[in-house]
Amino acid sequence: MRTETFLLICTGFTFTAILTINRVLGAMGLAVPFSLDLVTSPLVSAGLGFVIGLALTPINKRIRQWRKTRGRDIDEEERYESDHGMISLTPKDKNGLER
Repeated sequence: MRTETFLLICTGFTFTAILTINRVLGAMGLAVPFSLDLVTSPLVSAGLGFVIGLALTPINKRIRQWRKTRGRDIDEEERYESDHGMISLTPKDKNGLER
């Protein structure tokens, strides 16, 4: 999958895991060593999600290779997308500008 999407999914999973762990520990009556509420959780999960995403990048590359062998080349598709995600009929040049 695309790198931006992959990092966003990793951040979302991390955010959900942090909130779940915080709620479960609070419900069990255990003291949470640091308070993660709805304000600090996104900040912590953004950092951890980015680090986890970088650690899992080799897996994402293997998924991209697997999809490429089955006819879905994401790198080639990205050449035809603008910065806003719109599909163009002309590919971007090496500088990222449309011809």
